[in-house]
Amino acid sequence: MASVYIHVCAILITVLTTIGGSSLQGVAVDPPQVNLFDSDHFYDTLDELTYLRNNGYITRSKSIQILEKQDEVGLKSALSDMQGFFDLNATGELDNETRKIMKQARCGFSDLEEGSQHPENSTSNRVRRFNVIGKHFKWDTGRITYGILNYPTKGLITPKSLHFVIRKAFEVWSLYAPINFRELTGREANQALIRIAFVKGRHASDPDHPRFDGPSGDLAHAFSPRTGWGDTDGDIHFDDDEVFTVRGRSAYHLYQIAVHEIGHALGLLHSKDRRSIMWPMYRYWTENRLPSDDVSAIQSLYGKRAPSNLPALKTMFRRTYCGTSFPVVFSIQGFIYAIRGYLFWKAKDGKLLTARDGKKVSTQWNDLPVNIKAAYARPDGTVLFFKGNNYWKYNGPYRIVGYPRPISDFGLKQHVDGIVAVGSRTYFFHGKKVSKYIESKGRLAPGYPKPISKVFSGLPKTITNAFTYTDGQAYILHEKKYYRVNPRLRRPDWGYPRDFTIDFMGCSDTV
Repeated sequence: MASVYIHVCAILITVLTTIGGSSLQGVAVDPPQVNLFDSDHFYDTLDELTYLRNNGYITRSKSIQILEKQDEVGLKSALSDMQGFFDLNATGELDNETRKIMKQARCGFSDLEEGSQHPENSTSNRVRRFNVIGKHFKWDTGRITYGILNYPTKGLITPKSLHFVIRKAFEVWSLYAPINFRELTGREANQALIRIAFVKGRHASDPDHPRFDGPSGDLAHAFSPRTGWGDTDGDIHFDDDEVFTVRGRSAYHLYQIAVHEIGHALGLLHSKDRRSIMWPMYRYWTENRLPSDDVSAIQSLYGKRAPSNLPALKTMFRRTYCGTSFPVVFSIQGFIYAIRGYLFWKAKDGKLLTARDGKKVSTQWNDLPVNIKAAYARPDGTVLFFKGNNYWKYNGPYRIVGYPRPISDFGLKQHVDGIVAVGSRTYFFHGKKVSKYIESKGRLAPGYPKPISKVFSGLPKTITNAFTYTDGQAYILHEKKYYRVNPRLRRPDWGYPRDFTIDFMGCSDTV
C-alpha cells in the first residue's frame, strides 16, 4: 500500500518571480512554452491551477510560474486525477461538470496528500503523542481534550449554542470508537490536544501555513495528529469570513462541518464515497449517526467501542425524545406527532411508532422547513404549520399551493408557540399571552391577546406547546411536563402536571 501522509488541508500559494530557462553542459534547454490561460487550453484562469495544487493533485513545492511552463500533458494528468477522485469522466479536459465541482464550498483539507512526516519542532508544553498504524497518523490515547479558543464574529451563533454543537459533533465519533472527549475551558483551552478557532485569511506567521480565501470556497481546515505542523497538529480552523448557523439552511451548518473536521483531527483523510461525512464537499447534514464508510474508517484507526460502554451511548439517543421537550406537538386521528428540529416522532396509545432516534420531517411532509414552532390539525383534515411570521398548509404529505402565507391572516402579530382548537375556537399561545380566534367569523375575539393567566388558571406563565387530543381535552405543555385542561373550565385537571414522554411516547422514564 502506498504511504499516505496526512497534513493540512490547503497550502498557501506564493507567486514567485518568473523562472527563466536553464542550460545543461552549455546547451540551452527551454521548457515547453504553454499558455495555460489561452482558450485553446483547458485552464481558464489561475483558479484552476490553484485548486489542483491546493488539493494535492499537483506537487505543492512548485510555484505558479513553474506550473505555467509545465508540460500540458502533466497538467491534464493532474486534472484527470481530480476527476477520478470525484467519479467524473476522467478526460483531463476542463468540462462543465469539473468546473462545477471546483466552485463548490468545501473543506480545505487536500484530497491527495503528498507530504511527509517531520519531527515535531514545537517547544510548547502541550502533550502530543502519536502512533502510526496502517501508515495513518492517530492519537495514541482514547482520552482526547479539546478547547474552543474564540467565537464566530458573523451570524447569530451564541457561545452556549456553539459549545453545545461542538460537543455533539465530538460525541458522534465516540459512538463508534473507544474515544472519550473532554472540553477544556478558560485558560486551559489553549492546552487541549484539539484547539478550535475562528480565523480569517492568512492567520499564521509560517508562510507555508494554509490561508482562507474569503466567503465560500474553503470553509474550514484541520491538521491531523503529528503531521509536521508542530503545535498546530490536531487543531481545527473555521473561516471567520463565512456565516455559519446551528439551525436550518440559512447559512453553512456548523454541525456538519465540525463533524467532518474532527474526522481530520483524529487522522482521517477525505473519502470518495459521496454518502460519507468525510466527502470533501459541503452538504447539509444533521444526522446523529455516522455513515458506514466513516464508521469503518475511524474503527480502522482506533478500534471498536466495547459493548460494555454502549449503555451510556444508548442513553444519549434516548434523550433525543425521552429526556427532551418538543417545540411542536399535535394530534391527527389519535396519532401524536412530536417535532424537534428536522426530526419527528410518531406515537399512538402510548406506543412509539417510529425509530427511537426519530425520522426526518421531510419524509412525512414534503418541503416543510426545519424548526417548525407550532402546528394543529383542522376539521377538514389539513394541517397548519407555523414558524416565525408565516404558516404552511398541508394536505397529507403535500403542501397546498399558495403557501406559506403570513400569520396576519389570523390577526396575529407574534410567533406561535402552541395551538389548541376546541370547536369553533382556536387558542394561539405566544410568549406569555394567548389569542382566541373565532373560526366561524375568521377573526380574533375582541380584547385578545390576553395574558395566559387571564384565560387559563393554574398554568405556567409561558408554555412550550399545546394540542387537542381525541378526548376533546386541551393538553398544554411546559418543557417536559403537560397539563390536561378542561376547555370549558379552562383549568388543569387534578393530578397534573405529568410526564409527556411517559404517557404519550412509550418511555419508561425521562432520562
